[in-house]
Amino acid sequence: MVLTRSARKSLPPKHPDKEFKELPKNPKPKAKTLYSKYQSLLIARPYIVNSLQSAATAAAGAITASLFQPKAIDTKEVLIYAVLAGLIMAPASVAWYSQMAKKSWAAHVKLILEWVILTPVLNIVFVVSKAALEEQKLPAEEKWRDTAKLTGFSLFFWVPWGVLRTSLLPAHLYVAFNAFGAYLWQILLVSMVSYELLNL
Repeated sequence: MVLTRSARKSLPPKHPDKEFKELPKNPKPKAKTLYSKYQSLLIARPYIVNSLQSAATAAAGAITASLFQPKAIDTKEVLIYAVLAGLIMAPASVAWYSQMAKKSWAAHVKLILEWVILTPVLNIVFVVSKAALEEQKLPAEEKWRDTAKLTGFSLFFWVPWGVLRTSLLPAHLYVAFNAFGAYLWQILLVSMVSYELLNL
């Protein structure tokens, strides 16, 4: 069958891809946002990034909490909080959450283990280390009673905080979220002691 000239013009082109030469074959990927770069770095270097941001947050918390007290900012105390958060609390937390992420246990089981094991151990290590850095000796018996009392009281803050964290965030953001929680808790605690709402 012979096609007329008008019929041949109405046929689709033999190489339709040639009609789209203006479109790039390999479009460039979108540039990463600052937050996505932060998350990538947090996953690639969890110990370093979490230690640095926890130290900075702890120092900020100590400085902010001092505003609720009549005394001036204690530089030594700020440094102690930063060192303990960066060298002990953050690395221990990263190791804990890394192991928990490998377990297939339910979320509430992991939270209970955190409150029963991780939180008391970190509190004890923090108290002993802080006393050693400040006074070069172990805490007195009265200090241990205050620590036990404070640990029990802190559950009213950290239990809801842990539930919120687990419900909203992926595991690699847990330590950062806890650091922010510690910042708020430090301010809340000092405020309550200053206004005699909590006797320590």
